[in-house]
Amino acid sequence: EALGINNAGQIVGIYSNSDWVTHGFLKDGDTYTTIAYPGAYYTDVAGINDAGQIVGSYKDSSVDIQGVGWHGYVMDGYTYTSIDYPGSSNCEASGINDFGQVVGYYWEPYAESTHGFLKDGNIYSSFDIPEAAFSSTYPLAINNAGQVIVYTPGTAYLKEGDLYTPIRHPFGQFTYANGINDSGKIVGSTEIYF
Repeated sequence: EALGINNAGQIVGIYSNSDWVTHGFLKDGDTYTTIAYPGAYYTDVAGINDAGQIVGSYKDSSVDIQGVGWHGYVMDGYTYTSIDYPGSSNCEASGINDFGQVVGYYWEPYAESTHGFLKDGNIYSSFDIPEAAFSSTYPLAINNAGQVIVYTPGTAYLKEGDLYTPIRHPFGQFTYANGINDSGKIVGSTEIYF
């Protein structure tokens, strides 16, 4: 399943092998490269920027009964860097822009809801959609202007600084957005019931 593409035409996505273990892949021209975080049981890929930096999440082998064991990562060339929001029990990275700013979401220990985060260099900042149902915030993409696509069950939002603007289809009950380009154009889907 292809999940992201950059302006050079490099495509990233995920696949499952014959043992049903999921790995990421990079397609660059006619060449496919497997993306598997070292020592991880499961590696997911969420996106790629124009510098070829890949962002995603992996599940390590230390998963316990609370489900702890998810971490975000950035792959730059052949170097993987793990991402964990400070104090979190689980963390997933879901988007990266050309400045290397990473967005994702994390769980606090023993919590069921998620919070969004922005990682800019070594600085993490947390954020939540003010109207979030169940207090869940899922940032999914970031463009070079720093605009972030954020989702909470049922509604997508455009985050610009501290301003959250709902993204709703005029006839849709639920709206899901998962991408934004540098011009601010947004892609996603909606569910319409008649």
